[in-house]
Amino acid sequence: MDRFSGHIDQAREFEAGDDLAAVGIAEGWRSTYPMELWSLDRKVKRWEAQPIIPGPPAASAFG
Repeated sequence: MDRFSGHIDQAREFEAGDDLAAVGIAEGWRSTYPMELWSLDRKVKRWEAQPIIPGPPAASAFG
């Protein structure tokens, strides 16, 4: 899902034996973006966006 708008960026269909197995499979696709796992019309799990950690400040060209 898009971090800011919440719109769906992509979807994947797959089969799993049960909810626990499906969560395990989906965990492998986890990134820093929010994600939801659905089984037909039932939401199984939602992962919130992980914070974006800023890197070190850029070196100044003026020293």
